[in-house]
Amino acid sequence: DRMRGPFKLLFLLTALLVVNAVATSTSRKPTHPKCAFVTPIERLKTSKAVFSGRVLEVKESEGIQVARFKVSKSWKYVRTGELLVTNYIHHEGPYFHRGKDYLVYAYEREGKLSTGGCSGTAEVEFAQAEVRQLDKWRARNKSEGRAKS
Repeated sequence: DRMRGPFKLLFLLTALLVVNAVATSTSRKPTHPKCAFVTPIERLKTSKAVFSGRVLEVKESEGIQVARFKVSKSWKYVRTGELLVTNYIHHEGPYFHRGKDYLVYAYEREGKLSTGGCSGTAEVEFAQAEVRQLDKWRARNKSEGRAKS
């Protein structure tokens, strides 16, 4: 019984050291910022342009892609059939591929439509729910517009 006390203390100290080592080792790992959850409508309101389209051509250099899109649907700003979008490549952003369809949330940077990390831009095949929400928003706003006039 006399020896049990020191072993208990030794066990507690060892456990405390292990917990401390695990806690400090995980806090030293580089952490990447996570994109905040933003609804499609909130993104639409803060974006310069919102559209879906197919990438016709991509040019890339020094961490930047310039993609030429054929617009298939627009929810905000875009009126032309084709346009260029500058993509600042980021691990939490899109990477454009020729022939793929994207839902694009673009902001204006240096006078150009741009996208990048945490923009919300995604391949259309993975953004069907967002497209439906944007369509509902547009239908609701069109009907409200008619009701007011």
